[in-house]
Amino acid sequence: MASAAVRNILWLPLGDSITWGCGTDAVPRGADKCWPDAGGYRVPLAWSLSQAGYNVTTMGLLHAGPKYVPAQWLRHEGHDEWRIDQIDGILDQVLAASAAPPDLVTIHLGTNDCYQGATPDVMHQRLQALLHHLFNATPTATVFLASLIGFPRKAACVSAYNAGLPAIVAERQRAGMKIVYTRMHEESGVCVGNTSDPRAGWCCAHMIHPTAAGYLRMASSFALAIAEHGWIVNEATEH
Repeated sequence: MASAAVRNILWLPLGDSITWGCGTDAVPRGADKCWPDAGGYRVPLAWSLSQAGYNVTTMGLLHAGPKYVPAQWLRHEGHDEWRIDQIDGILDQVLAASAAPPDLVTIHLGTNDCYQGATPDVMHQRLQALLHHLFNATPTATVFLASLIGFPRKAACVSAYNAGLPAIVAERQRAGMKIVYTRMHEESGVCVGNTSDPRAGWCCAHMIHPTAAGYLRMASSFALAIAEHGWIVNEATEH
């Protein structure tokens, strides 16, 4: 019988209201509020990592999620209505609040930039600045950067922004950053249609935030990327 070694992992979830988990409590096509017990993709991803042999602790200045999961999973940096540059602006404060740097960083960020009228070029510049800042501050962290889930009202912006991400990831890798492109939009199918689409139940009525079912799909995309890039404990011993 095999027993996997347990590895402690400190995880920083970076993003906006989708990282908070707004809409987690909503019924399909329902209202997408940002409730304090919302766990979004964070809670199922923490569970997935724990099943792979990790002792997961999250970090961040915010705290949200259900009471029935470990409290150490519930810190995050998912700020309602924030853009990429706003997250970049508090990064030093976030990192200074922790006694240790993160081992793992997940990023799903840019929906509000599109919503507020930023062009994809500006968004890419903001993202480059954030990643440069993050690498300089935490060079040992592994970053999983996700393409944006669907946003039908700004579909052209999302598409153009996502199209530029693989090149940005490749550029950062050449600079020495441990960063992985996560095919969130391509694999999850969340919020990619409209209210009559058969997949609409994965999204709330405004077609911005996922429901709990949609967040499960987001967690799966992150979990798959993490597993496929060697972030699974495999120091098994036979008994």
